[in-house]
Amino acid sequence: MRHGYYTRKTPYGPVPIARYVCRKLGENGRTISLLPQFFASRMPGELQELEDQTVAAEEQGVWQSAE
Repeated sequence: MRHGYYTRKTPYGPVPIARYVCRKLGENGRTISLLPQFFASRMPGELQELEDQTVAAEEQGVWQSAE
């Protein structure tokens, strides 16, 4: 059952993310969201941004990328 939506901030503007109520027995009131694959779960921004930063950190070394 649809519960509503929340907005996620992006550089391109807010994006609505759908939320649904979990109907499994014993999970009263718990909601789940249908996060698009290009967003990073539990992190702001897009997944590609995080992957680019990780590659840069691996190439430069931890200390140089921290600066």
